[in-house]
Amino acid sequence: MPAILFLAILIGILACIFALQNTEVIAITFLLWKVEASLALVLLLTFALGAAMGILACAPALVKGKLSGRDPADPKAESKKDVGKIETSEEAKPPTKEEPPNP
Repeated sequence: MPAILFLAILIGILACIFALQNTEVIAITFLLWKVEASLALVLLLTFALGAAMGILACAPALVKGKLSGRDPADPKAESKKDVGKIETSEEAKPPTKEEPPNP
């Protein structure tokens, strides 16, 4: 967890440096809407919007994992179930008779 916190702080510091270096005003036009804002603000808001869209795209999988009783943070949870299925299917098969190689 400390690595994630360190990474978040580093990204925040880099974002502040980026904002301080890109202060020029740009005009954005979309259909009938026109707004002028600093380049840094526009880019940071665009990044934040993209991150929010990514989180929303992952939300159904996270909710499905929580509703099924499986921990979404445990990537091995599903594979443990599969291993159990494989072991039981191998036990159900009759043993095969191996023939010696022909000389």
